[in-house]
Amino acid sequence: TACQVAAQGGLEESLRGRVMEYINRLDKFDGPDIATLCVSDGLYEEAFVIYKKCDDKKGAIDVLLEHIKDLDRAKDYANACNLDEVWSSLAQAQLAGNQIAAAIESFVK
Repeated sequence: TACQVAAQGGLEESLRGRVMEYINRLDKFDGPDIATLCVSDGLYEEAFVIYKKCDDKKGAIDVLLEHIKDLDRAKDYANACNLDEVWSSLAQAQLAGNQIAAAIESFVK
């Protein structure tokens, strides 16, 4: 797939962005399966966009926390979603990162 070729470095840098372009243009595809492929091939931003596009908020927050490792961005995403399972995932990651006060705040939300 284009995801696998891009992740293996089989595409020159100027063409790697085409994977994201395809993701943004296509509508009828099996999002969770493609996102899983992207994660396994190291295309985390692409996986995040796919999960968001397929309205899989739990999958999207997991990519932000486990692979991109951006707690600030994850908090912004949790604010946008405002779902218990998303806040809980964020809070657990904050606890693991020793951000106790932020984790308590997230658990409360």
